[in-house]
Amino acid sequence: MTIYPYMISHVTDIEPLSSEQAQQLLLFKERAEDLAEAQRKYQNVPMSSYSRDPADRVSTFQANTPDIDHIATMAMKFRFFYADKEPTQFEKVAGLLRRKAKDEWAINYIDRIALWYKHAMRSTDTTGALGSPTTNREILNLWFNSKFFHSDAQKREKLENIHQVVGKEASLFQLYIAIVQCASHIKSLYVVAHKTTDKNLIICTPSHHFRLGGNA
Repeated sequence: MTIYPYMISHVTDIEPLSSEQAQQLLLFKERAEDLAEAQRKYQNVPMSSYSRDPADRVSTFQANTPDIDHIATMAMKFRFFYADKEPTQFEKVAGLLRRKAKDEWAINYIDRIALWYKHAMRSTDTTGALGSPTTNREILNLWFNSKFFHSDAQKREKLENIHQVVGKEASLFQLYIAIVQCASHIKSLYVVAHKTTDKNLIICTPSHHFRLGGNA
């Protein structure tokens, strides 16, 4: 992944890591690289459009959605940051780095990344524009647990109900958008920890004070 100098210009010491924590960070970084590699195979900027006929109230949706096999590959890489039981779940790794950081600037930057990730998960994007707002977190949950990795009948029914309102293509596009948006924040957290090991107890952030509650 490309890392620009301004992204790592502020170096912060961190508290010692246990061997388990060091392995957790190493695995997080390896899986972040795997996700980035999967994304590189489809680099088109996500674009969509929709229209609604006022006469019959029928919505038409179009998008440059990758084929479902590519999205499934990305989903497979992304689920390690999404699933609660994974040691590389985004929130767990962000929490670990925050607890270990000794510097307020670094702590606030990690908090900001975590907030951006939360906002991405709460976004309703495509389905909201089509009149059936469903959060990215819920779209991920339904696709992952009824189509890609599990066969939960209730979640399959709920996903089909969404498709009846907005269409499968719109739902699939929002799934893709959800992964892409969250992946950008995973990359930001990767950059913070890209030099961190149990022997190199530092993290890297921009030289900027991201004050909580501010617009910085």
